[in-house]
Amino acid sequence: MHTPDGFLTSWICVVMLLISLLPLLLALNNLRKSFSLKKAGAIVAVTAAILVMQAFDFPVPNGTTGHLLGITFALLALGIDGAVLSMTVALAIQAFVFADGGITTLGANVFNMAVLGVYIAHFVSRSLSGTTVYVRTFVASWLSVFIAAISCALQLAISGTVPLVPALMEMGGTHAVVGGIEGLATALFAVVLCNRTGIMRTLEKTASRPSYSPVKCEKMDS
Repeated sequence: MHTPDGFLTSWICVVMLLISLLPLLLALNNLRKSFSLKKAGAIVAVTAAILVMQAFDFPVPNGTTGHLLGITFALLALGIDGAVLSMTVALAIQAFVFADGGITTLGANVFNMAVLGVYIAHFVSRSLSGTTVYVRTFVASWLSVFIAAISCALQLAISGTVPLVPALMEMGGTHAVVGGIEGLATALFAVVLCNRTGIMRTLEKTASRPSYSPVKCEKMDS
């Protein structure tokens, strides 16, 4: 889903960059207030895991690429602020070091995956708080991947790079499948977390905003 240089018009690149700055600055400010070496280590570890997950991609006709994103995984492990920062750092490393995704389009990639994707996963998880952790984690993972892909397709279409309908069909269809795979894997990860109380206590402490806890396990099936 990493949009390369030259795929988006200049004004879309600028607008996406400006929009992405606010949640990123908010995340940095919140994390700064509760900084600890343990949190920093957790962010580094999750960022490394995201880099590995996103390294295995494949081209999508009438789109960019398809791959796992790790959005809800980061949210579960770090909370919303840590997830925004971790995803942003991973995308920046990919753009500047591995040439995976453009530098001029970095703001758009950050918006799609680190901002829109993370916030979608967060709000879906909260709206499904009455369901089991399995259900809400799967749905949050699937929707975050799918909507991020749709956002990318819309940006490509508005820029005139790809016609709208083929872009939506190819990017949406591909990532509907990718999102399902990621949803199952992330739900399994959530189950592991919920059966390891020590890990859960650590994760609750790493959340920079108490009301935005990474995951709640009280609704798990018995």
